[in-house]
Amino acid sequence: MNMSRINDAHVLALTVGVWSVVNVSLWSVGGFSLPQLWLYERTTGELFSGPVAPFTILMIIITIAYAACVLKRVHKKRLLTSVLLAITVPFAGISLFEILYLNLPFLVRPSIFNMSVASQVELATWLVLGFSTVRYWKVSRFFYLSAAVFCLGFLSWSLIGYPHTYETANPFVEYALFLNVATKISAFLIFLSLIHSGRKKIGASRV
Repeated sequence: MNMSRINDAHVLALTVGVWSVVNVSLWSVGGFSLPQLWLYERTTGELFSGPVAPFTILMIIITIAYAACVLKRVHKKRLLTSVLLAITVPFAGISLFEILYLNLPFLVRPSIFNMSVASQVELATWLVLGFSTVRYWKVSRFFYLSAAVFCLGFLSWSLIGYPHTYETANPFVEYALFLNVATKISAFLIFLSLIHSGRKKIGASRV
């Protein structure tokens, strides 16, 4: 296959296609399809609520804006293409965080582990969706620093018993809030760093 003939439309078609097929086929048995998330938000109102929600929303906005700016100004993509690609980046940050956040209890606190296989697969496709910008990634020291903070944050969280912010009686609840914010922000920065460092223009296409 001639890799030079692959453009952003092809990559988006692949990532969105994988995400769509999996989420449509598993929407009734998993917990991370759009219909399930919509129903969860309608019934609980907790999709973006709680003390960490403002940081999550802020990082989503920053990630989309910065990624779109880099793609438009550095890689000379069309505005629509830049925005469409940029929108996929927060999915990578959120899903990377959630994969560890929801699976770590399996090792640290098995009693609160309740992720079904369908939910695991669905969540993985959100990460796949975030790989739509992979052609513009470059590993740098900023990436390693973000990854180190991410890993050390979850390691520290595990060492203190993996408390959660909703456990008000837990003496480590304040640490839980700090570690939740630190690991979530670093998850976003991992992917932002890849785009930030991938400044070498790829081809001359403006697709």
